[in-house]
Amino acid sequence: METSETFVHQTQIMAALSSLFNSPELSDVRLTVNGGPALEAHRFVLALGSDVFRAMLSGERWADARRGTVQLTEEEGAASCFEDFLRYFYTGSITVTVDNVFAIHGLAEKYNVEPLRRGCEQFLLDNVAAAGALDLALAWHRYARFVGFRQLEEACDTFVAWNMDAVMSSADWLSLEEAQLASLLQRCDLVVESEFALCQAVLRWLAPRPEAGPALLAHLRFPMMTPEELAALRSSPLVPQPLLASLLAQSLGLHQDSCLTKEGVGRLHGAASRPLRMRLYTAKTCGSPWQLDFFSSMTKTVLCKEFATTNFRVQSKWFVTFHPKGERLVVQEERPVRGSVRLPAPVGSKRRCTCPGLYERVLKDNNRAAFNCKIIRCHSSSRATHEHQIAVLFYRYLGCRWLVCDLKTFAIPHWQDVKIDDLLPAAERSKYVSKVNDTMSLHFIGQTNWKKI
Repeated sequence: METSETFVHQTQIMAALSSLFNSPELSDVRLTVNGGPALEAHRFVLALGSDVFRAMLSGERWADARRGTVQLTEEEGAASCFEDFLRYFYTGSITVTVDNVFAIHGLAEKYNVEPLRRGCEQFLLDNVAAAGALDLALAWHRYARFVGFRQLEEACDTFVAWNMDAVMSSADWLSLEEAQLASLLQRCDLVVESEFALCQAVLRWLAPRPEAGPALLAHLRFPMMTPEELAALRSSPLVPQPLLASLLAQSLGLHQDSCLTKEGVGRLHGAASRPLRMRLYTAKTCGSPWQLDFFSSMTKTVLCKEFATTNFRVQSKWFVTFHPKGERLVVQEERPVRGSVRLPAPVGSKRRCTCPGLYERVLKDNNRAAFNCKIIRCHSSSRATHEHQIAVLFYRYLGCRWLVCDLKTFAIPHWQDVKIDDLLPAAERSKYVSKVNDTMSLHFIGQTNWKKI
């Protein structure tokens, strides 16, 4: 038999190649960026990692192919990262951060370094929440739109929609593009304190650009505001009165003298009518927050919460139970146990009696965060006119504040107790627990939506 052995020395070869970075040894080309200091390089290494460098340095049509020094022009951010970008060709390694990812991604796109481009795009998708904590979600959205990165654009839109209160109070709110704002206002999954708070923010955005008012204000859901809020809008100096007159009149009519029941409202509007579709309002009348403190020391226990919601004249009472670390169900049974006391046999009996002891039998023990929800009361004369669903917001503690990073929604029929077998899988659970105060933060929002009669 022939004896053989395979030697793998990739680490040593990569170390030797890394030592050639910016070294004059065997260097056959020099690169300068925006007139800065020259960087020693090797044509073969550059051509191996980039099709663009291959064409630039080895083709007959390019004058750079015959020059010893190649002058490159890059944007300011890309120029500051170019040395790290060049080192990547020799080491296969580069550190990407929220601050430099745009510059590195731009260089990877320009020079067609496919593995680096894909890595930057995955980094962007994985860190939208981290960017949002630094109030960079809108900037990332603008970059995604500029480079045509549709997935990132959608991820940023979703993050902004789930954290509208934080975005509306940020300095970037007034720089939001009209098309993006219009798209956001049409979403039903917009997480905001109330429609009134959203309207006030839109009016601030419209103040320097009133020409956009008709198109944007048409997307606001005025019937979701209370009569007091609608009256406040009528007297606000920020409101263009002629523009809002008809919308306010229609909305005030729905509330006027409380004469319209929910069935009457349902007759006026079909199920798809946006003005009567609830968003994810975090006000007290629409749901309840829930903070689970000391999460790491929590046992497998069941937690219960009850809250009430109001939408027009429909008042609903909700009851939820949650096993944050899984279910453990134990029953106690009486049976003889080892070491129990032997009693004398009764008169006329040949056998001795054994005292029964308590024995615990485990019926269920798992790590699945079960969630149950039911409507225990709904003040409505007809259940056929509306339907309910519950939305669960999951927060992460980023940048010293809680931000919504996940959302799950479930339909809740009137007559049924709905159980979600695993609301939050164990593999994902830790990222929603704050390392600062050992707390998990959730928010339950009970929604009532009208059906066509």
